[in-house]
Amino acid sequence: MKTRKSTLQHLSIRNYTGEAVLNLETIYQIHDDLDKEFRVHPGNVGWVGAHHARARKVLRHLKDELSLIYAKLTRTGREKLQSKSKAPKWITKDAVEAWVLAHADYRSALKKCNDAQYKQELLKSVVDALEHKKDALKALSWNIRTEMDPEMRAYAKGLKEKM
Repeated sequence: MKTRKSTLQHLSIRNYTGEAVLNLETIYQIHDDLDKEFRVHPGNVGWVGAHHARARKVLRHLKDELSLIYAKLTRTGREKLQSKSKAPKWITKDAVEAWVLAHADYRSALKKCNDAQYKQELLKSVVDALEHKKDALKALSWNIRTEMDPEMRAYAKGLKEKM
């Protein structure tokens, strides 16, 4: 069985065909073969962007589920607390909320929601990293063109003289 170095080096994403693993080092680093980087980068952006959108959708769904569970448990908790109470039938909102927050169903749904939010935020940071890498690749391509193309070299030299 393979062990993973850390969460930040490998991102495991479950998709419809199984589990896909994205090596984040390939995203954060720019390798020597720039032609390959220019070819591969748009695919990485699309792949991570699609998974980020799916993670946002799952998170929205889980938040909706959590609010429904909260509403159902609030009603159930109020009824249970009122039936156990020998005092007048006044149950405080805080007592009902404490009962709901301690309930196993709510805790389970909250954990799922927090896990989904973590994955969504992690994918968002990867999307941002890809955006920064795109900017770096643009700058590198500009530098390569100015070094290789005599017209671009003259244009860049003219810009420097104006400053």
